[in-house]
Amino acid sequence: MNKRYFPAILFWSVASVLCPLLSSGQVSVEDTTSPAISYRSVCGRRVVEVTAADSTRDDLGLASLSLDKATSVNATVEGENSTLNGSQIHRIIISLQDQQNSGLAVVIAEDLAGNRDTLQLELGIALPELSPAPLEMLSVRRNEKRVERVTIRNNSSNLPIVLDSLQLLPESRFRIIGFGTGGAPREEIPPGNSFEVEIFFQSALRGSFADTLSLWVDCEVYRIPLQAEMAQPLISMKNLDFFQVLIGTGSCDTLTLSNSGTDTLDISAIELGGEYRFDTADIPDLPRKIPPGEDLEIPICFFPRRLGLQLGKVTVLSSATNSDSGFASLLGIGVNAYTAVGFDGEENALQLAIVPQGDYLTVVATDRSRPLGEPTLYTIKGEQIQILGIDQIGEGWWQLQLPGRLTSGIYIFFSKAPTLAPFQVKFVVLE
Repeated sequence: MNKRYFPAILFWSVASVLCPLLSSGQVSVEDTTSPAISYRSVCGRRVVEVTAADSTRDDLGLASLSLDKATSVNATVEGENSTLNGSQIHRIIISLQDQQNSGLAVVIAEDLAGNRDTLQLELGIALPELSPAPLEMLSVRRNEKRVERVTIRNNSSNLPIVLDSLQLLPESRFRIIGFGTGGAPREEIPPGNSFEVEIFFQSALRGSFADTLSLWVDCEVYRIPLQAEMAQPLISMKNLDFFQVLIGTGSCDTLTLSNSGTDTLDISAIELGGEYRFDTADIPDLPRKIPPGEDLEIPICFFPRRLGLQLGKVTVLSSATNSDSGFASLLGIGVNAYTAVGFDGEENALQLAIVPQGDYLTVVATDRSRPLGEPTLYTIKGEQIQILGIDQIGEGWWQLQLPGRLTSGIYIFFSKAPTLAPFQVKFVVLE
């Protein structure tokens, strides 16, 4: 009876094995595909992420992804695993071990079927060249929109660099065009190429403005100082010295007002004080705008009505940022026919005006830089008159205190300063 059913049992056993295979249509295929290795920059070529994938239809998965330390130079690895147990994808981080030198990373990926792929990576640091550094914007006018460029150049012959992000601190009226006060361009700059960052500045206020542009290149920060100097209208004037003018007459001269700045100077008013007047024949119209580097001539006349030194002052109201320089001193001496004028002992053009005023004697030199030295005073008979004190009131201008008022007569004023020729002047005093 057993022999009777044996063929049927055998047929069922073979069919039970073959039928599923036949019905599915699947046939076992050998894994002959090597893993695919790729990489991406994390921080240029000093930190790189390497990925191995073994994920096609018949792949058995990864066995290992590792750094070949025997052939690699100056490289280290993070995330290495030599027993991946069929993982389809695995990643490791390769970086320079010594940041001061270049390196070579040899990475090997192997799957469970014994297929291999190898990747060689040059490691190193490509230093960017930044220009200009610092970035200066000079003579910016109020509300002017100024744009300057910072160039990031990769001078490496073989390594790219990546501009990771930009940032302005402390955000003082500067902006990065396209990024505001900061952003992440993630711009890769190939070897020998460059990338430009445009910096925008605008201000309605005068003064100086500073900021810092921070650039992260391959995860390293580089800082470029930013400086903006607003255009400045500056006023400059020199004191006006009329020296001697006869009482009852007048003398006119020109005071030159200059705009030594970089922006237009607005003149709204000019005021005079003392025995001084504008020359009515040629008074400048106000208000007046003076461009940078140009002048305004102000004609001023001196009309003395008394003997002696008479001071005045010019005050200019303007938009100058150095408003404390909007003043000029006026100096003139009222004299009569008996006021002395002399020269030094070598006939140099050392001109003096000596004016008696009560108990004082005013001495003014045309050469304002000349020192007075040690003065002595004599009558025409050679009698010395004591000088009680000397006050230097201004440059080249002294006031000598005497024991009393000089009576009518002729006097001799003598003085000698170190290294200079002495001078002697005769003058007349009338009651």
